[in-house]
Amino acid sequence: MSSGPPSGDTAAFPVSGAAVDLGSNSVHLLIAGIGSDQSLDPLVDESVFLGLGDKVAADGRLGRTVRAAVVGTLIDYARIARDLGAASTTFVGTEPIRRAGDAATLARDVEAATGLALHVLNHEEEAYLTVIGVTSGRRIGRETLIVDIGGGSSEFCIVGPTKPPHAVGLRLGGASLTARHVSGDPPTRYDWQGNHRKAQAALKARDYKTAIIIFTEILASGRLPKAWLAPTLYMRGKAYRESKQYKLAIDDYTAAVAADPKMDVA
Repeated sequence: MSSGPPSGDTAAFPVSGAAVDLGSNSVHLLIAGIGSDQSLDPLVDESVFLGLGDKVAADGRLGRTVRAAVVGTLIDYARIARDLGAASTTFVGTEPIRRAGDAATLARDVEAATGLALHVLNHEEEAYLTVIGVTSGRRIGRETLIVDIGGGSSEFCIVGPTKPPHAVGLRLGGASLTARHVSGDPPTRYDWQGNHRKAQAALKARDYKTAIIIFTEILASGRLPKAWLAPTLYMRGKAYRESKQYKLAIDDYTAAVAADPKMDVA
């Protein structure tokens, strides 16, 4: 996907810059003229769909073939940026690069091929850049929550006029949730039973973080039968307890007993 020549008055945008985002679904190039008020006039808006998130989710790494595809794409994007006179070009990696076991190898390959560094963002940095993008760098007038739902992760940032910004991220995104829970096209109804089995298996394997995530999804799905509410709260409470999140564990145990007074949470 790409855009054509700029539609605005390029004389008003004497400086241009380029940025490339390596995300879970696509590698995205934006080249834009930058106005004195930090406004942008897009010159090129182009994406290549490489599915990096799926590859890392399956193998824990990108592998040689995918790394080569990424490097080839970045070589092309850097050339386009130079040809359009971009004053700077920045490469940033988000969720799939954070998780990839061979991210350091990719970064070395990219710098060797293009002369440009690949910056791997943590959740907080990604959230802060989202805030800058949403606000165009303008001052925030009132406390605001900005949410960025990506393919492999979601970032949340609370920012206001008087307090320092506070950001967190979750490894939950549109593509990762679709891969985990959607098996048909069009999607079928939420398979709470299959996901319950996955959550119980994660709990048994002491993967408490995954168990908590899936139990939470099940509870929020609206598909859980009433008879399963108390047991599900109990099992999530157990995962919270084993991961030393005691207040949340107590909350779930209390809710389980409220849903089924016969529930034994001792």
